[in-house]
Amino acid sequence: MGFSSVVNRSIYFNTFSIFFQDFTKKREQEISTNKANQETLVNYQDRMSELLQKGLLKTTNINSDIFIIAQAKTVTVLQSLDPERQHLIIQFLDASKLSIQPGSFGILYQAKMSKAKLTGADLSDAQLSSVNLSNATLDSANLSNANLNNAILSGSNLENASLSGANLGSANLSGANLSNVDLSKIDLSNAILIGVQFRNTNLRGADLSGANLSNVDFSNGVNLENAKLQGAKFINTNLRNVSLKEADLTGADFSGSNFNEALLCKTILKNGKTDDKDCLKLKSK
Repeated sequence: MGFSSVVNRSIYFNTFSIFFQDFTKKREQEISTNKANQETLVNYQDRMSELLQKGLLKTTNINSDIFIIAQAKTVTVLQSLDPERQHLIIQFLDASKLSIQPGSFGILYQAKMSKAKLTGADLSDAQLSSVNLSNATLDSANLSNANLNNAILSGSNLENASLSGANLGSANLSGANLSNVDLSKIDLSNAILIGVQFRNTNLRGADLSGANLSNVDFSNGVNLENAKLQGAKFINTNLRNVSLKEADLTGADFSGSNFNEALLCKTILKNGKTDDKDCLKLKSK
């Protein structure tokens, strides 16, 4: 065997050895992380169950020390676990009637989660009423059927997030990134959406009545067909090339907005009249 062959074989085995060591190390880290996450989940459930059995955790008293501690623990655990276990926490809260109770607030009511790192998180079906998620990282998160009524999501990144069936009524989403999000038929009534980034966002049939959509650019592939826009504020908003087919604009304020090339077709206008003619594209003067 020539010298070059020996060298090549040596390089091959060294490369393989390094690759195998890296693979083994990563696998050991994954196993360790998985074990730690499972222990965190079990310990959390055991501790909360203990508090419930002792009758110490009452969601009717959100100012009690035990409630504040339990809420802080829940927030911490949610941010530290993987998506699968995050959803197990949500299911645990629901099964334990800690998510919300008649006449009372859930364990996450008004929870402080600003700047939370929740990329890809699974918070579907979660009761997040009045939660502070300002400047949170929620890209690709699953928030389908979540209750985000009155939540603070200003400056948060919700790009590619799943929000189907979510309640965002009266939520503050000022400056949030809602690009590539399906918000069709979503409740955004009275929401604050000033300066929100919409790009390829589907708002077809969404309830935006009473919402503040000032200083928003809708010209980047946004669908507003059949949307409820009664009483909404579109001050200094860009609606260029937007389709408003069958949308209800009754009582909406469009002061300073750009409607050039906007499509009207059976659209209910501000004065209450309906355009039943052929679809019309508005032209700027």
